[in-house]
Amino acid sequence: MTKKKQILNAKKIVPVAPTAVDQFASIKAKFAKLKEIREKLATMKALYQEHDALMTELLPLFITKTDSQFIINKEITVGTEKHSLKVNFYDEKKATLLAKSWKSSAFETGYIE
Repeated sequence: MTKKKQILNAKKIVPVAPTAVDQFASIKAKFAKLKEIREKLATMKALYQEHDALMTELLPLFITKTDSQFIINKEITVGTEKHSLKVNFYDEKKATLLAKSWKSSAFETGYIE
């Protein structure tokens, strides 16, 4: 009998609908979070610009130009350190060139490890 009473009592409980104030508070919190994220991204713009400048300076180290071709080296050695270039426009598994690579990086050509 106790289970039957619990079931009957559970049916009597009516959930309270949220008020308009609660709905506005959640939306305002989302706008505040968006503003906070934009402020963080604005401070990162300088880092992305510096990253792009360094990539622009270092990328020619991986490229050798002859009269009729460009040769992209996947790896170079500077002193005792090896650095590799991972390009986003070539799929090594399929051995094909990619038309556009949608990567979440500031420099879409590739990245240097």
